[in-house]
Amino acid sequence: MIDLNFDFKTVGGVANIYVIPPSAFGGITTNYATKRHSIQVTSFTSVIRIPRYADETFSFGESHGRDEHGDYWEPIVQGVIPKASLDNADIIETLERGEWIVLTQDHNGAVRVCGDADTPLFFSTDAGSGSAYTDRNQTAFTISGRLGHPSYVLDYEL
Repeated sequence: MIDLNFDFKTVGGVANIYVIPPSAFGGITTNYATKRHSIQVTSFTSVIRIPRYADETFSFGESHGRDEHGDYWEPIVQGVIPKASLDNADIIETLERGEWIVLTQDHNGAVRVCGDADTPLFFSTDAGSGSAYTDRNQTAFTISGRLGHPSYVLDYEL
């Protein structure tokens, strides 16, 4: 019999997001003896960190499905970049026009890598000022794609 191992000390939400271009992605290595994964990044100068704005603004989800081509996984990383800003406009446009591998670190310390050089993810946005004074002026973003494998949980914390 195989039992799942539960850790009941759990906190929701994503603490950090790092967006890596495929040109800086060296790959994922697997230690088959321990079944642990690690990532190789060849250059950190092109990695974009999206800092968390507030506790409720970042999330990770991944659904599994099956079609005529077999199993697939669809990771979705969502978040908010507050306020329209000239300082961030060029970076947001770079994100919108690129393909990405995404690292997320949740509040429990688990680090996931979503996407790979063959199947990168895409960054889409929805910007708005809101309709009321109390609404959030923001650029909401979604990073998503369809993969032939689930996101990998890495062997270390960021």
